[in-house]
Amino acid sequence: MNPGRVQPIAMPNTRKPIAAQFDFQGEQVVVIGAHLNSKGGDQPLFGKNQPPVLGSVAERIELATAINGFIADGLKQNPDLNVIVAGDMNDFEFTPALAALKGDILTNKVEDVPVEDRFSYYYQGNSQVLDHLLVTNNLAQRTELDMVHINAMFMEQQGRASDHDPLLAQIAFEKPSVPGEQQANPDFSGDQAVVTAGEPNKDGELAITFTERNLVELLKSGKDLRVDMPTAAVSFSAENIQQIASAAGSAFVLE
Repeated sequence: MNPGRVQPIAMPNTRKPIAAQFDFQGEQVVVIGAHLNSKGGDQPLFGKNQPPVLGSVAERIELATAINGFIADGLKQNPDLNVIVAGDMNDFEFTPALAALKGDILTNKVEDVPVEDRFSYYYQGNSQVLDHLLVTNNLAQRTELDMVHINAMFMEQQGRASDHDPLLAQIAFEKPSVPGEQQANPDFSGDQAVVTAGEPNKDGELAITFTERNLVELLKSGKDLRVDMPTAAVSFSAENIQQIASAAGSAFVLE
């Protein structure tokens, strides 16, 4: 079932979205690859029939609605679920199909790209967006998107690999800091590994969690550890770290 097809409705004669779940830095991330039906068969925008009949639109809206419903079901089980939807949606960011895909649970990061840079496809003299990357709203402020223009405006003779440009996203999965709680992220650039203490809670307490990964990195570095606090510093020798690792096993919390 992982990866698996997203097919809550019949989807004859079109590509089925694929969903895969990954574990990354302690977070579960569901990535959905979608390729909605093309505009093939639609009447031309400037043809003899005005307004033109765009028969593909209704099908794209139905497919987009099905994907949105699949994600909504996941959010019912886990309101903090991380979902990324990416692919060639064969429609523009302002269309009903993309509105159906977003609903009120997704954010289309294409809409954050400056208008003059917002294109991934070139057709009949028009630079336009067909490729999109949407994230659940909980990831919206932690996602940055760039549209990398290496294909759409070039010819095959110039080395392009596709008629579409790729989208590049950077997503931060660190959870927002909570006063009094902190995960250690040692800086190994100096002679010592250094952890800078974060904000304590209202009682002046702070718990710094060292994960198994932190311990492995510390042991591998062979460096002493210093924890910098606003009014003092706590130091541990490499030997201390070895002793803590032996006693703690996989992780420990410094309070």
